[in-house]
Amino acid sequence: MLRAIDGYEGQPAAALALRLTPHVFVRPGELCAAEWTESDLTATVWTIPGEEMKMGRPHRVPLSKQVLALVTEVREVRDEYLNTHWFLSLGQCQGQDQGVAGGVQREPTSHIPGVLRPAEFASPVGANPLR
Repeated sequence: MLRAIDGYEGQPAAALALRLTPHVFVRPGELCAAEWTESDLTATVWTIPGEEMKMGRPHRVPLSKQVLALVTEVREVRDEYLNTHWFLSLGQCQGQDQGVAGGVQREPTSHIPGVLRPAEFASPVGANPLR
């Protein structure tokens, strides 16, 4: 999958989000809402505030060398308007995990053949099958 994402020709920020996701194992909305003030690149940790987490407790995400390289790339592709968040403004992240996942869904998925494709379900499917 990561090789296919490397060939992605859509939005650079969406590609970076796709590449970061398997390294940090957080929900799309959490990645979307990530703020630069939450990350300590020297200590190689990103601390997600408890208000952003389902259980209400802060969550520390270790940042590997690979993640640090990707986060540096994220900084390079973001413009001044979005300088407080890694990817999108907080307003775009609120609600139904519209952030990274929504941005990727809006992108043409033909750029990543066999990896991302529309699915047909009889009913809505969530991330937690036990709900």
